[in-house]
This record gives sequence, structure tokens and C-alpha cells, in this order.
Amino acid sequence: SSGINAEYGRERGEVDQYCLNQKCPQILISKMEHFVSRNAANIDGLSLEQIKLFIKRGFFKDISSIFNLKIYKQEILKMKGFKTKSIEKLLSSIEKAKKIEF
Repeated sequence: SSGINAEYGRERGEVDQYCLNQKCPQILISKMEHFVSRNAANIDGLSLEQIKLFIKRGFFKDISSIFNLKIYKQEILKMKGFKTKSIEKLLSSIEKAKKIEF
């Protein structure tokens, strides 16, 4: 379980599920996971678990909020498992992604 509430549905006779709510956190998680991947913005150091955690904490509300993560740096450093060096690397990777032309 992701710890995030989502309501799913499926078309009759289909196996694929989808979120019934367009503001479904799982939709945002999936979009963000794709956005940070190597095939897109290539943001190194931002895992799926971190994406989920940052959404749960309110740091990420949409894809563009990735680019504002630095305002939460001190808060993140107080969280278990986050060290200065890894946060600096992540924030640097996010800054590089700002310069990518899509």
C-alpha cells in the first residue's frame, strides 16, 4: 500500500484499473515517476518512494512543484534517511532539469 488513498474502477470486461477521481494521488505519482525518469527530465536521486513521501507531506502538488523542492530543504533534512549530500545532489539534478528543452 502506498499510504495514499485512491479510488479505482475498471471498464466491464477489462483488467486495467484507473482512478475515478481526476485529482487521484496515484495519477500524480505515475506522472511524476515518468517525468523524473531518464527518458524525460532525468532527475537523478528522486525515487518512487520519495515521490510518494513528498506528495504525502504536501511538498508536491503537481509536476511543476518538483522545481520548488528546495524551499523544503531544511524540513527534508530533518526527515529520517535524508542526508545533506543526497539532498544537495537531488536539488542539483532538479536545477539541471530546468534547462532541458522538451
